Amino acid sequence: MEKRRELRFSLGQPVTVTILSGEPSTHAATVKDSSGNGMALLMPVPVAPGAAVRIDWEDSLLLGEAIHCGPQEDRFLVGVLLDSKLSQLSRLAQMLESFADGQEPAWSVRRGPESSPRGDPSARRGGTAAPLG
Repeated sequence: MEKRRELRFSLGQPVTVTILSGEPSTHAATVKDSSGNGMALLMPVPVAPGAAVRIDWEDSLLLGEAIHCGPQEDRFLVGVLLDSKLSQLSRLAQMLESFADGQEPAWSVRRGPESSPRGDPSARRGGTAAPLG
């Protein structure tokens, strides 16, 4: 399983971009360049600077803002400043489904008072816990 903190994009990699500002529209795009907090995309349509965009890539969703746009050959080069990144969406969907079914999520860890001083109020105060109410 991939454990990197930053998503890795390859040059020329296809993504789907939804322009969220104004009348939403979805377009196929290609990654020209990427960094930890930004991307350069080649798109078939111009995107106004300041427009909110959603980028879908494999099992990830990224939200950002177009910061510049200019013509490049028969397409437009759009610079996007990334704001939010969600990865492993299929795993998140599985966890939410098991939670909705009343099952204990796989990532849940239960700790009793014996496993953590935070679970036992008397451990923090050095005395016995008084009942609430």
